[in-house]
Amino acid sequence: MINLILSGGSGTRLWPVSRTLWPKQFYPLIDGASLFSLTLQRNRALCSGFLVVTNFEQYPLARLQMREELRAPGQGFQKSDGTATRGLETATPGLDTATRGLSGRCILEPVGRNTAPAIALACLGLPPDEVVLVTPSDHLITKTEAYSAAVREAESLARAGYLVTFGIQPTYPETGFGYIEANDRDVLSFREKPDRATAESYLQAGRYFWNSGMFCFSAGTFLAELLEHAPEVHRTAVEAWNSLYAVDEQAQTLTRENMMKMPDISIDYGIMEKSRRVKVVPADLGWSDLGSFDALYELLPRNGEGNTRHSNARYLNSRNNLLLNDSGQLLVLQGVDDLMVVHTDTATYIGRRGESQHVKQVVDLLKSESSELLRAHAHRATLFGSQTRLSGASEPLTELNIMPGSTCTIELPGAIQLWVRQGSAVQVNEQSCAAGDTQSVAGGVLIVHNRSKSEHARLLLVGSI
Repeated sequence: MINLILSGGSGTRLWPVSRTLWPKQFYPLIDGASLFSLTLQRNRALCSGFLVVTNFEQYPLARLQMREELRAPGQGFQKSDGTATRGLETATPGLDTATRGLSGRCILEPVGRNTAPAIALACLGLPPDEVVLVTPSDHLITKTEAYSAAVREAESLARAGYLVTFGIQPTYPETGFGYIEANDRDVLSFREKPDRATAESYLQAGRYFWNSGMFCFSAGTFLAELLEHAPEVHRTAVEAWNSLYAVDEQAQTLTRENMMKMPDISIDYGIMEKSRRVKVVPADLGWSDLGSFDALYELLPRNGEGNTRHSNARYLNSRNNLLLNDSGQLLVLQGVDDLMVVHTDTATYIGRRGESQHVKQVVDLLKSESSELLRAHAHRATLFGSQTRLSGASEPLTELNIMPGSTCTIELPGAIQLWVRQGSAVQVNEQSCAAGDTQSVAGGVLIVHNRSKSEHARLLLVGSI
């Protein structure tokens, strides 16, 4: 069984923590771990490999966290019986045997076209009998034993030829989720997000479940149902998949033109609501989509006064506050109750608990201003190491940290000055440099290669990049 992880959202409801280049699924929200890493962790014992559908902007974070969790670069998938899968054969030597032969690869979408096309692209590269467990990358599940049991039941139904969805036992009348009406394992209907009165009636009826967005089926069953119920998605997906080409040893992509030919449609609308082969596994998984700061508050550890615990926070005569602080600065709340205080390196948000849906208004305001604050934090992880915007100078400053043996490639909008702060074997646009050296780069493409096998290289760039 392969775990297909869908990771394309930007998580704007958790701004300023979540941003385009570092969305909530990659941010260490829960006990120092990201939701993406937790997804990998809970599925390692259940699946023989991972396939992530994401985009170019999120690929560096996905690859870095896959490398950390799987302890090796990506490799071509293997079926449970050890045979290679079609179309994803490219391998990189050196897989740590401690990972049980687990592997991870990515398909990079040049533009998102919803879940049905994303799942289709993944399934087209797998044998028809391979079971696929589809999970979002940004959901939290706290009851791991119940989760494992639910997945094993879903896998059994999938091998019997069904499209399986997971229904979450509702605990309150939520109006922000879709619902599944079921009789035991048989799906009776899918329901849109209800109003409050309807949600209350669903809760009282006892046969309605939250739609989790998780699925399980064989690749062949999914593609057959896709051909029957959404033939245009199937046709364009086949055309797009045949155009896939390698980005590197771990990822494949396709042209924007081929991606845009696929209809923008969800798996729910495209297939699940129409198919006659749908089953549901009802489960109480301790599940949350962490779609708001209010949802996050309920999950974080709190002190006796209801304030979230944080090493860089102090509370005086304050109660029931959510505080997130990744700035390294100490924050003190005094004489305030029921606040949300989210402090990052470049932006701070303060709002009232219970009104976290209003973060959307802030995001809309920043969009209207084309603000860079929606896109990136000052510090971000990259495939070559990290990139940090520095403040306090009259000109833009950027520090690059390049790992041993890695290469950084940047398209420059104009001229910059470059200073090598650390590194004995640095190559800048084919010119050898070492710590203390400076260079002027007129623009165009900047290529920096750290030839050292053990030492990180640090460079300071003066000018816009």
